[in-house]
Amino acid sequence: MQTDNDKQDLAAARIALCIADFSSLGDHLALLPLYHGLRERFPDARLLLASRYPLAELARTHGFVDEVLLYRRANRALLTAVRGFRPDITICLRRSSFGARFCFGHASGAGLTAGVEGPGGRWLFSRRIPYLESIYRPYRNLAALEALGGHSSLPGTVRALAVSGAWTGPPSAYGVLVPGGMLEEKQWGPERYARVAAQLSAQHPLLRWYAVIGPREAERGYAAAVRSELPSAEVLVEPALPDLARLFLGARLVLANDCGPGNLAQMAGAPIVLVFGNWDGGVEQRIGWWFDRRPGAICLTTAGAAPISAVPETAAQDAARALLDDPTAGAGVRYVAG
Repeated sequence: MQTDNDKQDLAAARIALCIADFSSLGDHLALLPLYHGLRERFPDARLLLASRYPLAELARTHGFVDEVLLYRRANRALLTAVRGFRPDITICLRRSSFGARFCFGHASGAGLTAGVEGPGGRWLFSRRIPYLESIYRPYRNLAALEALGGHSSLPGTVRALAVSGAWTGPPSAYGVLVPGGMLEEKQWGPERYARVAAQLSAQHPLLRWYAVIGPREAERGYAAAVRSELPSAEVLVEPALPDLARLFLGARLVLANDCGPGNLAQMAGAPIVLVFGNWDGGVEQRIGWWFDRRPGAICLTTAGAAPISAVPETAAQDAARALLDDPTAGAGVRYVAG
């Protein structure tokens, strides 16, 4: 265990971090609380982030890390780059790549090395990070921070992201629709979300509505689809991440698919209804990874394998009304017949 003097010495540490990343926005957003927590734990540290995907640059763009090292293979070139950074601390979240684990283990030259439990962990790292399989992904990533004596708040991370945003919300309460997603099977449909919002507006006429979509959804006519059912909705096409953070932090209610922006809304602590597709019968694993079972969060899915369209609009209306009545209601998964 580190002493107070150790903590003071490491406040300005050079930290090299290798992430177990993927190509989706949600995965990279789920890592932001770890970076934010490292900033708080080591306030004067310099952070190097190693990743296989250019999307990792969003962490540097928004000030969560100082440098990004993109690599294709965990080989001698990666080890040379890591050693050239002269790290005091290394963290490796890759579990199955022995090459990456070696490059960020004792061979890195760091005095403190931490790695996720896996092959060679006992010999490669001075501290081992527990691998948490079926847990909301940001919390799994934060296990690395806890191994170093730090803690982080998900809403606090989103507030840090929002600092550089320019978007200003209305003075009245508002809801947000997030009908997009990377996979077609995950999309409940813009019309369904808009119809649910229209029903809620009949009971809450002062509630304004925004819809967040990406360029692909814009090309597919999602804006028109939302407005056809909810003419008063304001559609935001690919807002900047800090503006998206501001939007979710102030939202009275969010209705979303399992997607990157929906994950950011969860991290912001917004009252949220998430619709998960169970097209393959494997939804339980996705829910474990991407649903935060906290007060104010309700997940809707089918009890058996079925397309996402099998989730009825009435189920979303009932869940949303519960959260409008009590923002801390929910905290669980609601299954409907599929």
